[in-house]
Amino acid sequence: MMAVMEIGGNFSYQKQYYGEHDENNQVTRSYSFVLAQYFFTYTGIEFNYSKEQEITTVNTAYDLYPGVRFVNRQDRQQTDVYGVGIRQMLGAQNWPILPVISIGYAKQFKGEESDIYYDVSGSELFIHLKKDKERNDAVFGKFTLKIKLTRTITLTGGVKTVFKAFEWNDAKKDVRYNGGISILL
Repeated sequence: MMAVMEIGGNFSYQKQYYGEHDENNQVTRSYSFVLAQYFFTYTGIEFNYSKEQEITTVNTAYDLYPGVRFVNRQDRQQTDVYGVGIRQMLGAQNWPILPVISIGYAKQFKGEESDIYYDVSGSELFIHLKKDKERNDAVFGKFTLKIKLTRTITLTGGVKTVFKAFEWNDAKKDVRYNGGISILL
């Protein structure tokens, strides 16, 4: 199998409610895309992109001081990762279940913003906070199981980590599990 190309994608959505009356919530959306070009039977180069958005909304109002009341807060975090690396199939493409590993370089961009509302003696006070976008040279590692549906279409499930370059102990701090689909072209 020479010069085979594969494209794939994953998406996940999670919404969690918390608080005494479920008035607060956290929403996480993430998606990723991968393009792999196999130059040898089992080995290729992988290009990947992933985006995660996490929004936490706190609606539990409470008094901070006389005349000053916290009304609500929304925190938004976004992480974008662009990666390029080596992709290695651990078996033949015609296997019904095929393990694949990938490792490589990534550029990671993280941004955070917050909107906070207070009631100060009957007047609304709005505060917007924004951190400078953090840019990191990073490493990604990924293990994927591909389950063959047809000759060219597979369901995928796997685990991925992205961490700052040479911070090997951080690999276990950011582990993502995902599922999706891939297509051989």
